[in-house]
Amino acid sequence: VQVFVDDKGRVKETVILKGIPNTGLDEAASDAIRQVRFRPARQRERAVGVWISIPVNFRLKS
Repeated sequence: VQVFVDDKGRVKETVILKGIPNTGLDEAASDAIRQVRFRPARQRERAVGVWISIPVNFRLKS
C-alpha cells in the first residue's frame, strides 16, 4: 500500500499497489493503515508530507 503521510503524521491518502479484487482485503488494508499515526518526515528541521510504501500481509487462521 502506498501512503501519503502529512506534516502532522496523519494518513491522508492510500493507494493499493497490488491487491486482490472483490475480497475486501484491499479495503481492510487501507482502513487499518488509516488508523495509524506516524512521526512526520523532516526536511531541514521542518515537518513535511511524504509518500511511503507499506507492505501488508494477511494470514488466515485454520
